[in-house]
Amino acid sequence: MKRIYLVFSETKDGKHYAHAETIRAGENLKNYIERYPSANIVHICETATQAAFLAEQWNQDYKNNNTYMY
Repeated sequence: MKRIYLVFSETKDGKHYAHAETIRAGENLKNYIERYPSANIVHICETATQAAFLAEQWNQDYKNNNTYMY
């Protein structure tokens, strides 16, 4: 079954955190996204590698800007 790779960027109290998630084709995308109510960005990627790289890059940018959540 085909998989879809998403990168979520969540924001709480001015701090940010990005993470990659995988869903199967045919899942209800709206319901899946609603699991992360603090997500303000959801980006679709073609591969798991691309999604993981993007999440890591965003987190590094948040760290560089002193806005990383953790």
